[in-house]
Amino acid sequence: MSDETAIPDDRELLREIGQILVDLAPPEAEAMVFRGRIYPGFAQGMPGWVDAAGNETSFGEMDAELPSDSVLAILERAEALKRTPPFANAPFTHFEYRIDRNNEVGLDLAHIPEAQTWNNLYMRRIGELSREEAEDLSIPEADWRRAVEALAAGGD
Repeated sequence: MSDETAIPDDRELLREIGQILVDLAPPEAEAMVFRGRIYPGFAQGMPGWVDAAGNETSFGEMDAELPSDSVLAILERAEALKRTPPFANAPFTHFEYRIDRNNEVGLDLAHIPEAQTWNNLYMRRIGELSREEAEDLSIPEADWRRAVEALAAGGD
């Protein structure tokens, strides 16, 4: 493998994701958060921040413009992370990365089948939602019921 196509190690990729988020941090941010999901041919993510009161705001809300170049850069690194040990042996499709002012990092991963995901739904399956939560995400009742039934039957 040439140097141009070499995949950085997992620590370097996680450090780069953290640096991108730190660079985006508004002055009131106590922590930066990125939730994303990656499937073959599709990826989506949303950065946000947590203030001193514990309130979370996503870019795109409150006149905070979504930094699309940064979102793409984070998703590219997360995709590369999936190919590094130990992640290559424990596939994930959803992730949440958090970094605080002290540069303490948290990383949560989940494998959620594509049939159980929805726009702006991270780290949970459709079938795990209450009907009210599904309505809040504009998930049609028939799709929600199908996902609940599939999950109850032990499927995805």
